[in-house]
Amino acid sequence: MSERRSLLRAAVNERLAAAAEEIFVLLERTIAEYEEEVCRSKEQNQRNQQLLEALLTRGSGQRRLYSRLFHVWDKLYIDTSKLSSCCV
Repeated sequence: MSERRSLLRAAVNERLAAAAEEIFVLLERTIAEYEEEVCRSKEQNQRNQQLLEALLTRGSGQRRLYSRLFHVWDKLYIDTSKLSSCCV
């Protein structure tokens, strides 16, 4: 009886260790994906900031400025809605 219990304990411990390893692999992969997404978001924010600064310093008419700003806003809204839908 004691030998059976030891074998069962060893089998359970082995399976738990394998499950924990699988969880850590998935966790590392998920963290890497989130880090890549953060990097892409920062790059996009930097491009949008540069675009906004260029628009504001260019001295073009207000109508053109507002048109471009709304275009950027729409693009940002679409990009963030894609992010929120994929993370639900």
